[in-house]
Amino acid sequence: MTSEERELIDEKFKVVTTLVNAQFINVNDKLDAIHEEAIKTNSRITKLEDYKQITIEAIANRITPAYVSEKIGEVYEEEEKLDERIQKLEECREEGIKIIATRVTPEQVKEVRGEIKAMEDKMGDINFFIRHPKLFIAGMVTIIILTLAVFIENNPLKVFSKETVKEPVKTEIVK
Repeated sequence: MTSEERELIDEKFKVVTTLVNAQFINVNDKLDAIHEEAIKTNSRITKLEDYKQITIEAIANRITPAYVSEKIGEVYEEEEKLDERIQKLEECREEGIKIIATRVTPEQVKEVRGEIKAMEDKMGDINFFIRHPKLFIAGMVTIIILTLAVFIENNPLKVFSKETVKEPVKTEIVK
């Protein structure tokens, strides 16, 4: 092989190599474009699946005419129960007014007020101690202290005398 042939072959290889490299670059660009399109498509599919889940939940939780009529029936039942309770309360109120009107007279009210006043007058001393508990306790403490002072001064049990220490009794030892 001559050098000219060799140069020709090298030149041809360079051209082929350049073409192959250009094809690889072209293929890589197309693969990148396909990859980006796949990412966009996957993103859209994910969003569509989310929307699908939301619509499924909305359909499951939708308000139907049967549901509305059921709830209206429950409201009517509650309203009837409340009407019955109101009717009973009104009847009780009317009966209570009748009982009060027939049983209590103004003279009886004055008599009861007089009795209450008499009881309050009798309870005046006890109310004093209830209103002033510290005075009551102070009085009790004073009485206890005076009682103890009198008891100590009289010494009826001979407990508080100065002769509390007695000399020991001498005993003989018998042999």
